[in-house]
Amino acid sequence: MTSRFELEDSHKRYDEWLHSQRKNELLPKERLIPLLEVPVPNEPPALMQSKMHINEDQKKDLLARVQALIPWGGYVIQLADGVLTGSGLNSEHTIYRAHLICNAVKQLAGKSFADYSVLDMACNHGYIGLQCAFDGAKETLGCDLRKANIKKAQLLKEHFEIENASFKCEDVYQLDTQFDVVLNLGLLYHVTDPYLLIAKTYDTCRQFAVVDTITHLAPVSAFIQRTNKNNQHHAEGRYNVEYQPTYHALLDLMHAVGFKDLVEVVPAPSTPAATHPLYDAYQRRCIIGFK
Repeated sequence: MTSRFELEDSHKRYDEWLHSQRKNELLPKERLIPLLEVPVPNEPPALMQSKMHINEDQKKDLLARVQALIPWGGYVIQLADGVLTGSGLNSEHTIYRAHLICNAVKQLAGKSFADYSVLDMACNHGYIGLQCAFDGAKETLGCDLRKANIKKAQLLKEHFEIENASFKCEDVYQLDTQFDVVLNLGLLYHVTDPYLLIAKTYDTCRQFAVVDTITHLAPVSAFIQRTNKNNQHHAEGRYNVEYQPTYHALLDLMHAVGFKDLVEVVPAPSTPAATHPLYDAYQRRCIIGFK
C-alpha cells in the first residue's frame, strides 16, 4: 500500500524532473493550431483608467471597502489613483490578461458585440466580465462558487458604474442558460472533472468560448494530478485535488466536446513589450473554440 508520504515524495520528484526539463529546454514549445493576434499594450485597460480621479474622502472610503475584502491574492486591479486591490506587484499580469482576453473577444465579435451576451464562469473578482461590458457587450454575467468573490465583483461593478453587468453566487455546473460568449478563465486546472467542465462550457455558449488555463508542456495528452490543495482559498477549486491539463489534452478535450475550430490568442507583434512569464514560456494558453 502506498502511503500519503510516498505520494507527496512522488509529486516532489515529478516537480524536480519537470524543473530540470524546463531548465535544459527539453520540453517542446508547441503551437498546433492557428494564431489570433491581438494588441496587448503595457498600459492599464480603459476601464481601470476611467475612475482615476476621485476626491480624498471617496478614496478613503474606497480603500476601506477594498481592505475589508482582503485577500485579493494576485489579482491587482487599479481602481483609482493610489487605490489598488493588492500590492501592485502583479498588476502587469492582470493588465496583460485583460488585454489578451477582452481584445480577442472584441475582435471576433466585431460590430455585433453590442448584441452579445457574455458569461464569465467562476469569475472570482469579475474584472474581465466588467471590461467586456465596458467595451460594449450587451450584457455580462459573472458567477462564482464563493460569496466572498461575488462581493468583490459587486464592489468593482459599483465603483466603475457598469450597469450592463451582473453577478451571482452559483456553481457553474448548474447553469442552464446560453450566452453568445463564455469565458472559462483560470478554472480548468482547478477541477476534478475536466470533461464535464468543458462540455458545460460548450453547451452554454452560442458563438465561441475562451478557455484560458495553465498547460503542462509534456508532449502527451494527459492530466497532471495535484493534491493537498487549499480548497478554502478564494481562487482555488471545490476540492483539495485537481487535474491540470497538458497542452495536447486541452486541445483534444475541446475537440472531444464538440468545438469545431480552435485558435490560440497571442500578443500581436506590434506590442512586443507586453510580456507574461507563464504565457511566454508556453505554460499558460488562451484558446478559443468555435461552435
